[in-house]
Amino acid sequence: MHLCKLDEDKSKVSFHAAKKAINKLPGLDHDKRILNEAIKSFRDSINAIKTKHRNRYIAHLTEDGYPEPFDLPDFTAEFQELVEEAYNVFTLIWGAEVQFGFKVGSQERFLNFNEEFLQNA
Repeated sequence: MHLCKLDEDKSKVSFHAAKKAINKLPGLDHDKRILNEAIKSFRDSINAIKTKHRNRYIAHLTEDGYPEPFDLPDFTAEFQELVEEAYNVFTLIWGAEVQFGFKVGSQERFLNFNEEFLQNA
């Protein structure tokens, strides 16, 4: 659900906030147009996921209709394209390719998100 935070209108750390700041800059009209289209596409994609989640887990539930809590969506089927789309928007904002990752523990290997999640990007 952290992907949803990138779509929040009132957050200071979201694509919407970045778009507002970038749109205030002079010039760069072509780049701004590309960024605005990419953010609109991401928002459309994330809203479909948010609506599906809301309808499945929050609203419209009856006593007989509660979903299995461990019946989780498949990452590659439902989220892979959304992660790639968010990454592409972020690189448009940043202006260059970015390496994402972290180290779970001091004895663990570095988990490179670009290799793990963006294999087909």
